[in-house]
Amino acid sequence: MTSKSFVLLLCILLLLGFTTGESFALKKDTKSIKKASHPEKTTISRKNRSKALAHYMMGIIYDDRGKPKLALTEYKKSLQYNPSSTLTRLKLGIDYLVLGEDEKAVKELEFIKKTDPESSQARFLLALIY
Repeated sequence: MTSKSFVLLLCILLLLGFTTGESFALKKDTKSIKKASHPEKTTISRKNRSKALAHYMMGIIYDDRGKPKLALTEYKKSLQYNPSSTLTRLKLGIDYLVLGEDEKAVKELEFIKKTDPESSQARFLLALIY
């Protein structure tokens, strides 16, 4: 992929994020960076944040197209750049549930519950599993 097409794809992804309401959730997710259970990993560079966002948005596109396995791959790549992202872990947990991998879903949702105790979405999904 050329750099020009990558920039174009990234712009489209960001535009989709602003129009689908995901941008609000991403802004809220920056709080999770400060709340992470590992304080030494709380600061991420702008470059890593951009890469995490790009993989996260690709995951959303795959989810919208009904391809949860591909979405999982992108969400995992996103976590490599921003391991404390509760929003990405929530998406991972949902996709694991869709694929019937309840134990992996519980692991991700419990991480969210620990780092963001006010997350009603994680608590609701955990209640459904238990």
